[in-house]
Amino acid sequence: MLGKKLKENFFVANIEPSSRSQEVEFIQGDTILEALLRADVEINNSCGGGASCGTCRVRIRMNRPDSVQPDLPSEIEQEFREERSFAEDERLSCQTLAKKGLEIFVPRFRA
Repeated sequence: MLGKKLKENFFVANIEPSSRSQEVEFIQGDTILEALLRADVEINNSCGGGASCGTCRVRIRMNRPDSVQPDLPSEIEQEFREERSFAEDERLSCQTLAKKGLEIFVPRFRA
């Protein structure tokens, strides 16, 4: 999947632990969470994208030549990152805008 060029407004979602990959289409201005939910990818989001629970944490990689750098974390997201000791590549999917070519790692869904 890494060598294949993505169409405009798509990113790759890797669903863990199965390592299943799928291309996810997004609309300009979508958060990663919105795009994943629209694509029927199960992802934890207890607060429904309100940035109050931190359960929609994903890992983001930019391994592709066509990857577009995600925006810097918002103040709310930065507080979560500090309080919960996020790794450098971890972001809240409800606070991070979808960008072309990102590779997103979605943790196992817990109902």
